[in-house]
Amino acid sequence: MISINNVSFRYSDKLVLDNISAETPSGQFVCLLGQSGCGKSTLLRLLAGLSAANTGTIHIDGKPVSGPEKKCSVVFQDYSLFPWMTTGENLMLALRNSYPEKKRKDVRFIAEEYLEVVGLCGCFNKFPGALSGGMRQRAAIARSLSVGSSILLLDEPFGAIDPLNRTLLQDLLLNLWRNAGEKRTVFFVTHDIDEAVFLSQRIIVLGSTPGRIIADWEVPKKEEGAGRGIFDLPEFKEFQSQLLTLYREDILRRLESGSIQQNGSGI
Repeated sequence: MISINNVSFRYSDKLVLDNISAETPSGQFVCLLGQSGCGKSTLLRLLAGLSAANTGTIHIDGKPVSGPEKKCSVVFQDYSLFPWMTTGENLMLALRNSYPEKKRKDVRFIAEEYLEVVGLCGCFNKFPGALSGGMRQRAAIARSLSVGSSILLLDEPFGAIDPLNRTLLQDLLLNLWRNAGEKRTVFFVTHDIDEAVFLSQRIIVLGSTPGRIIADWEVPKKEEGAGRGIFDLPEFKEFQSQLLTLYREDILRRLESGSIQQNGSGI
């Protein structure tokens, strides 16, 4: 269980997040949806313990988050792989930190196993620079999954990837989450409505200036094997329409308040 209680965060004199509260049961797939600049990534950093809230608290399984949280693994948009290490060595570095008692051969076995899970069999000795963007992101996902964290935090991980590979990675992530013996709790940051609807069970929409929750909705139930056919169903079309309306209303409020700069930045 993750409990976010009246959390606010300031950067210098700017209020980035304002009074955020939400509870998430273990094993749920949640998308944080909102326009750029609404504080989605900041909230993810607070969950991971990489930043500290100015007010309010975050608890994971009843314990307050007060620093880097071992139960959380983070996947960033820029892959965060060390370029001077092979793909396998990047995984082994994370694994040795999580399992210091394991022998090197056992750590290597786990790394190879997870690379195979994400379709990177044979890439252990390749450097990140020799991989495509989609392959590097798969390696980053494999690294996060391999360390056994119960919470997976993904910060727009597919934002810089071409549409075809983005679709493949969405399918991969969803399959890995569904087929895990013990489902991980997932927080996935995006500003793409279709991506949020396709992936998640629940969508928390953040309005901006400052960031605040303007909707916290359950996604309509998806039948097993429905895939992207859900977008042809009336209930999903209506759900998408409601999300789009929220977006438009939030942008109009920002325009009326003068919080969007004249050059359009922040939209």
